[in-house]
Amino acid sequence: MPVNLTPNAIAAINGGDVNSKPLVQVLDIKLIGSTQERYRLLISDSAASQHAMLATQLNDRVKTGAVKKGSVVQLIDYICSTVQNRKIIVVLNMETILLDCEIIGNPKMFTESESTAQKPMPNANLGNPMRVNNFSTPNSGNYSTPTSNSGAFRAPNSSTFNTSNSGTFGGQNPSTFNTSNSGTYRAPNPSTFKAPNVGNDGQSFRPTVQPPYQPPPNYRNHGPILKNEAAARIIPIAALNPYQGRWAIKARVTAKGDLRRYNNARGDGKVFSFDLLDSDGGEIRVTCFNAVVDRFYDTIEVGKVYLISKGSLKPARKDFNHLKNEWEIFLETTSTVDLCPEEDGSIPRQQFSFRPISDIENAENNSIFDVIGIVMSVNPSVPIMRKNGMETQRRILNLKDKSGRSIEVTLWGEFCNKEGQKLQEMVDVGIFPVLAVKAGKVNDFSGKSIGTISSSQLFINPEFPEAHDLQEWFDRGGKNASVSISREFTAGVF
Repeated sequence: MPVNLTPNAIAAINGGDVNSKPLVQVLDIKLIGSTQERYRLLISDSAASQHAMLATQLNDRVKTGAVKKGSVVQLIDYICSTVQNRKIIVVLNMETILLDCEIIGNPKMFTESESTAQKPMPNANLGNPMRVNNFSTPNSGNYSTPTSNSGAFRAPNSSTFNTSNSGTFGGQNPSTFNTSNSGTYRAPNPSTFKAPNVGNDGQSFRPTVQPPYQPPPNYRNHGPILKNEAAARIIPIAALNPYQGRWAIKARVTAKGDLRRYNNARGDGKVFSFDLLDSDGGEIRVTCFNAVVDRFYDTIEVGKVYLISKGSLKPARKDFNHLKNEWEIFLETTSTVDLCPEEDGSIPRQQFSFRPISDIENAENNSIFDVIGIVMSVNPSVPIMRKNGMETQRRILNLKDKSGRSIEVTLWGEFCNKEGQKLQEMVDVGIFPVLAVKAGKVNDFSGKSIGTISSSQLFINPEFPEAHDLQEWFDRGGKNASVSISREFTAGVF
């Protein structure tokens, strides 16, 4: 099957083209990174080749053999970023067109000079540039150059500029002759300029005055002048990676953690985090420290949609972050968080990955689960002294689901007084509500149980298909089938 790669695709991408969706060939694939798997590709347009980084969400394409050396692929979504003074193409999405193919052409590694060499000179309509003491002056005025080397420019002490058969010299006073690279040339006797073959009358003329040469402005250290202030392109959360420059994401806040204070060797500090969900189902955690907390803590509201940009990406701390994303956003003093005024129905309010309670029996301690079940009983809220000396509230309820298993769910802190109190009032009058727990933490301290954490969320009788199915199962006799995987807790210090 003959395949034509997209001509000059590599140069076009380096020049800023991110919309052409070119066909390129994969010449090499290499696994890099010790802590996080990343694949580096060498891609070619048959004439030039360049290194590209594969977004981590595409790693399975390599692992499953959907992309290999020699494959012809179409780049669907991609950017070109500068990493350690080298440009690299970051592939965010692609499709395999031909899995196996012989190497096409004789590609050579692309260099930056190749892209600049293709750029046209300014004022390319000037023809052959006039030379003055070996300096080219492409912007020296409306000078129409001869088709042959018939003109002569007599050096500095000559008062006459002869242009035999050269047509007209329009515009500037030759007393100030501007050359692009040589500074300013001043002709000694500029009062008369004679063009011998312009007409039979030997007419002389005095062109208009050109202002003296001014060097280009120096923008160094002028701050925003150097920055590209164009609006950043909105991209999916799944496409975020540290190799991008300007980016923006549009997402809904699904959870907001409490404001926490800490003390370490660098002094006191404060921190809070919130979780985001976009229309493509991508999730990511955002963390703010100290002065940034003051800017955004009161701004962020659960359920609202925001446009966020100018943050930095760092590897997610999996001990504290349960989201399925290898990156975490850290907002800075220059970051922007703008509320989207209109409701965006394309972004769901929450995303669940429900697991049956029976799966928790073999789950690792501290793993994170989304569960949904029928609340069978609710205990009163009691004060508990934590190991750090702080007092908090604890309330235990019993949850069962269609797997025929039940489990204790421990509510901590404010969950006891809000959702916990409402659940107790419902159960006390014989109503057994459906409860969905988002991000519950598995505990095996005394049998298996689920506990709330700062990013947990509780939904009572939610309008989910899973909730309706569960209620129907319960009403048909599910209330009588249950085996607990929890053992009763012993009161004490936690």
